[in-house]
Amino acid sequence: MPTYLTCALAGALIDTAVEILWIRSGAFAYPYAIREVSLFAGHWYQFPLTHPLLIGTTFIGPAALLLCRHRQGHLTLLSPHPARHGMVTLLAGVGIVTAMILAFSAATAALSLHGGPPPPDLPSYLRLPTGGA
Repeated sequence: MPTYLTCALAGALIDTAVEILWIRSGAFAYPYAIREVSLFAGHWYQFPLTHPLLIGTTFIGPAALLLCRHRQGHLTLLSPHPARHGMVTLLAGVGIVTAMILAFSAATAALSLHGGPPPPDLPSYLRLPTGGA
């Protein structure tokens, strides 16, 4: 558990630093972020603090835990085992990564439903098309 929490926290901190730089550069935005839990809330460059938490818990933490348990000698996906050969190990790894992406995407979509309208100062190139011809 300490390994999971340490790696999840480190991943969340790194993600926060990198994403704030990307957002401030204008590369992308979180227009539907929940303002109560966002840095710079109400502006086009708002950053949801839920995002680094999700990154840490759905990607960084599980991957670090899997690697750590392998190094401690526990049987994991990374362990050489006669029953696990090439393609089976590859497919198991792909399955784990797919589950991580699904968990992250579902949580991100669910949180964005509670975010309210986009900020009024959102640049036009970051706005979704509203439909019509």
